[in-house]
Amino acid sequence: MSARKKILFVGGYGRSGSTLLDRILGHSSPSLFSGGEIRHIFAEGYAENRLCGCGARFLDCPFWASVSQRVFSEGDPIDLAEVLARKQRVDRWWLIPRLAARPLHSGRWGRDLAIHQDLLSRLYDGILAESGCEVIVDSTKDPSHGYVLAAMDDVDLYVIHLVRDSRAVAHSWQRRKFNPGSGANMNRYSLLKTGAEWDMINALISGLRPLAAGYTVLHYEDLISDPSTALTGVFDMIGVAPSLPTDGRVTFTDDHTVAGNPIRFVRGETQLRLDDEWRNTMATPGKITMTGLTLPALATYGFKVSWKS
Repeated sequence: MSARKKILFVGGYGRSGSTLLDRILGHSSPSLFSGGEIRHIFAEGYAENRLCGCGARFLDCPFWASVSQRVFSEGDPIDLAEVLARKQRVDRWWLIPRLAARPLHSGRWGRDLAIHQDLLSRLYDGILAESGCEVIVDSTKDPSHGYVLAAMDDVDLYVIHLVRDSRAVAHSWQRRKFNPGSGANMNRYSLLKTGAEWDMINALISGLRPLAAGYTVLHYEDLISDPSTALTGVFDMIGVAPSLPTDGRVTFTDDHTVAGNPIRFVRGETQLRLDDEWRNTMATPGKITMTGLTLPALATYGFKVSWKS
């Protein structure tokens, strides 16, 4: 492992605004690098050559080309097939109990985990060196990736547990949405799948609290309504002085996010607006179903519990 590094991990369930948060953070201070969903860099970047947030294909992006030169020497080329297979062996949600218990990092699995972590460490080092930033924002969301990071000796892990109303999340997963990065429509999920996974993912992310150097819960709704106030605790946690919008307007320039929501391709001044379309367009049976499926957690995270709105 190399020098210590600060990783600001955004954890939570999909369609909770993580890519938007990632970009807001990256544009709030020159100390923060907006990386997007870095867990997927080897599959979607190196293997599939999808679009970088700057608009170039990943392998054609000058920034990532420079990072790659720092990470991989000519005499040590990356074996993508093995990298992806190893990641599948160690970075899965059902392995979280083992990831969280260091005495269980043994045998072949433990060696695979150490190699995977070393590769991530070198990658993060390359990003910091090339960008000149002090903190990497990794909005991967997937809890297993967070536990992989928490078990790295050279990482100071700070966690933003991003939570959005489960009804809004379910409504978003049922809408058709095109992803320019992949050139295809994004997946659509049923209410039952969304409800079960929303509960599980948020519970697993909350388990990172005792393992992280810092942990805070952030509501998507608060982020959109007043980003300056909502993010004060985040910047206090990581020790960075921000410049945040007070009028709900953010100006986005090119980022080098490796994966995420299509909003990573938006440029120029953007007015933050709360997406609460679900309140008016989601059918009442759907609202009742999602409220019932996620009722305890909705109350725990401070959301208004109503069967119809």
